[in-house]
Amino acid sequence: MKEQLQGMLWECANLTFQHDLGNVVQALRGTSAAFEATQVPRKVVKLERQIGQGQSGEVWLGELTAAPSWGKEPGTPVAVKLSKAQEGDAQVHILLEARMMHLLPHPFLIRMLAMVTVDFPVLLCMEYMEGGDLKTFLRACRPTLEHPRMVVTGDDFVRMAGQVAGALAFLEERRIVHRDVAARNVLVNKDASIVKLGDMGMARNVYKKEQYLQTSSTRMPLAWMAPESLLDSVFAYKTDVWSFGVLMWEITSYARTPFGALGAQEIVAEVNAGRYLAQPAACNEWTWALIQRCWQVRPVARPSFTALQSELVARAQQEPHQLPQAEAGDTVA
Repeated sequence: MKEQLQGMLWECANLTFQHDLGNVVQALRGTSAAFEATQVPRKVVKLERQIGQGQSGEVWLGELTAAPSWGKEPGTPVAVKLSKAQEGDAQVHILLEARMMHLLPHPFLIRMLAMVTVDFPVLLCMEYMEGGDLKTFLRACRPTLEHPRMVVTGDDFVRMAGQVAGALAFLEERRIVHRDVAARNVLVNKDASIVKLGDMGMARNVYKKEQYLQTSSTRMPLAWMAPESLLDSVFAYKTDVWSFGVLMWEITSYARTPFGALGAQEIVAEVNAGRYLAQPAACNEWTWALIQRCWQVRPVARPSFTALQSELVARAQQEPHQLPQAEAGDTVA
């Protein structure tokens, strides 16, 4: 079964080099009856308002007004990614993202629910998380605000990181490199008890090569990238671990911007010189030590996601942890 899954994921990776939308749609529809069953008529997807913007298109809040053949209830709220009309590459990327999401169901990964692939634009319907993205959520919870959205504790920090680590351990086991692990790509449920990793648009399968070499000029999130990615454009499981360390830094800093206002060349120079991000005021010593392990220069010295998840889950099961007193300066974007 695992070999069959890897074969399907490898097919998705190979399809990224195709730019003809019709060929990709035909190839993907032939992969499984279950994926074909996610196709719905355009008329059953009602768009309400734009809630986000990505490299390959816009994200809207929407609703499925009729049940797809696989049994989702009518009226289900969904997040809908729209490919940029008439841009073939963008539509191909969304189709491949949908297929990868469909092949990788996990409690802490955003689920793909339905697709519209007939005519433009291609629509990818995903589960909707009412709490929004983690970056916006954390900034609204900053303790220096007059009316924070909610009080976030040290236990919340550990729980959030543990859930994302669980999703990444699942991807690591299936030899998938996410390549865009950041608070903006983590979604929060209504009461903030669950967070899920989303945006698989940059994810790549490394089943045969153990790493992915980027050859395109795609704009990349430099402040979250490992030194080997900045220098040689290579991505592997351990580059995701580095990015996860930056995500934990974001969580414990209430979503400050990594490296602040530094430009691209300055960020690369800082990382190459070994000058990384400073410990946030609300980050305790245990969490800071874990973050620093993710930022080891030698990739082999960084922990696996399985180990990270295990440590975070064990920590969450211990006694409550009080946050250090956050300073006003710690809340600056």
